[in-house]
Amino acid sequence: MAEVLLTKTGLGRTTILSGLVAMSALKAAAVAAFYMHLRWERIWLTALALTPFVFTTLFAVVLILENGR
Repeated sequence: MAEVLLTKTGLGRTTILSGLVAMSALKAAAVAAFYMHLRWERIWLTALALTPFVFTTLFAVVLILENGR
């Protein structure tokens, strides 16, 4: 629902895409924390599991920024 509302705000394309990527990353982190029970694991295991999400987010941000040029 929030994603649809974000697209209807009339903001710029880069702002909307950045917001969608940020919301997706937060949702992925929430799923990893609660449904994969990483919330109660040691910090190094959590970091190991969340590292792909960090790199994916960085990659998406770079692609969005490069697309705007």
